[in-house]
Amino acid sequence: MDKPVQKKTYKSVLIKNLVFIVGLVIFSLMAMATKPEHKSPDVTIEDFAKCLKKTGFVMYGNDGCAYCKAQKEMFGSAFSGIQYVNCDFEEKLCADLKLGGFPTWIFQNKQSLGIQNFDQLARFSGCHPPQIL
Repeated sequence: MDKPVQKKTYKSVLIKNLVFIVGLVIFSLMAMATKPEHKSPDVTIEDFAKCLKKTGFVMYGNDGCAYCKAQKEMFGSAFSGIQYVNCDFEEKLCADLKLGGFPTWIFQNKQSLGIQNFDQLARFSGCHPPQIL
């Protein structure tokens, strides 16, 4: 004996679509609410890197660190504006700082371990993050 085939009614399709649209609107509003208000479309990654250096941010890493490479790639050519200490060549300095891993960003004697996105760095530095499209 075959099971009866359920037919989708116009009403059930309409309700499912309405629930989807409401969910999408709520998700969009939440996403907009979490964006920092201090973003400026005029700030370039180069400007941001210079501001980080000016405020005293230093990134510690080494050549064999994949996370350091990923952090550098976030900045692209603007990474040349970041104050960077390569712990392969500054072993004693890095050992004295007792870094927990790489990359480590240090600002005002506070360490932030791991890849930091632009918003995280902006929050700690006071620099305006670049607008990334």
